[in-house]
Amino acid sequence: MKIFKYSLVALSVVLVLLAMSPIGQFFLWALYGYAFLNSPKENDRLTRDALFRRDIQLCRKVGSGYFMSAANPRGDCLKLLIKNIDVADSICDDPFVKKHLRGGDCYIAVAAKQGHGDSCERLKGYERDNCYGSTARTKKEPSLCQKIERKLERDACFEALAPLGDKKNCLDIQHESTRGSCLGKFVLTKEELPLCAQLDMEASSYCYMEFVKRNPIDLDFCNKYLSKPECFVKASKAQNDPKLCLHIKDANDRAECLSDWAIEKNDMDACELMQPAQEKDNCYQRLERVGAQVLREGARFCKRYSSEEQKMACIRANFDICLKYLEDKNALESCIQDHSRSN
Repeated sequence: MKIFKYSLVALSVVLVLLAMSPIGQFFLWALYGYAFLNSPKENDRLTRDALFRRDIQLCRKVGSGYFMSAANPRGDCLKLLIKNIDVADSICDDPFVKKHLRGGDCYIAVAAKQGHGDSCERLKGYERDNCYGSTARTKKEPSLCQKIERKLERDACFEALAPLGDKKNCLDIQHESTRGSCLGKFVLTKEELPLCAQLDMEASSYCYMEFVKRNPIDLDFCNKYLSKPECFVKASKAQNDPKLCLHIKDANDRAECLSDWAIEKNDMDACELMQPAQEKDNCYQRLERVGAQVLREGARFCKRYSSEEQKMACIRANFDICLKYLEDKNALESCIQDHSRSN
């Protein structure tokens, strides 16, 4: 142990002497300069200066980033300038640019600036598709999606840019949910709902859901077009009527709809709409997990349970209401003991 302590002292003395020597001073100043040139604030200043002067060569002055760091400040500077100044595709052949902008990032940046995506042709495979997809989204140009070779990426591109393009592109999408969502973005009014009917049942449901997301709906809409829980949830809120949740067939979804309503509208009576008693208690159980209503109503909330077992469990789980509700001395002591054990 003493040897280790003396070794540390000796090493400290050597480091101090080295720092005081001319060579040590040189390394200290070099380390300080490296840290300063790579500071985020200094890199940001140099990047802004390069953009202001519209000179891509000034990115060379930006720090290269710290050792073993994923940050690429020079690459960020290059990308920003390429997107904001007029440059030719040939800039991507510059050795300095190729070193700091990899994976097609240079051509993607050039394409984003030019808007027509011609520079993407210089890439292959995934990088080419990624270039066209990125440019299409940036410039909101659906025609560029057609140049994407891989079908899934092409479909996602068309779906993302609907309804800017041609609705026929949606019909060619292979995946049902994407096909339905894509066409649904063209359905802006109720008069256009027959568009969704062109699709098979699964895809049409996604088409109708796109309409539901953007428009107030009623019970008639859900019964006619989309008998899914999400539709009745949206209709109940749009029509300010929790009774529409009762049209949901699945008991768990029905309880979720009513308890969500009760939480959002601060209306505990929504759970009372449920039958049988077990479903009603499931609704209250969800509210109890949220906790806010228990704090507002205290013991009155626990009394809402039809099951004595759940009523007592609610009281025991919320110690502050034990004294307000329990009159029986033994039950009160049991409540306190349960609370003490749980803490």
